[in-house]
Amino acid sequence: MRPVHPKNKIASHGPDLRRLYHPYDGGADVILTNTQERDTLKAAHTDWLSKHPSGL
Repeated sequence: MRPVHPKNKIASHGPDLRRLYHPYDGGADVILTNTQERDTLKAAHTDWLSKHPSGL
């Protein structure tokens, strides 16, 4: 992952610019290329998900 911001506080992206990781206070957004990647990441890291009933 390459930092978009010099101090890596805004977002990081892969070398092909197809994936984005954006950390922030209280969590992070992960933008992937398709739903299969999303579902694979979600299944591998269920501990990253919100425990709130709404999923937020």
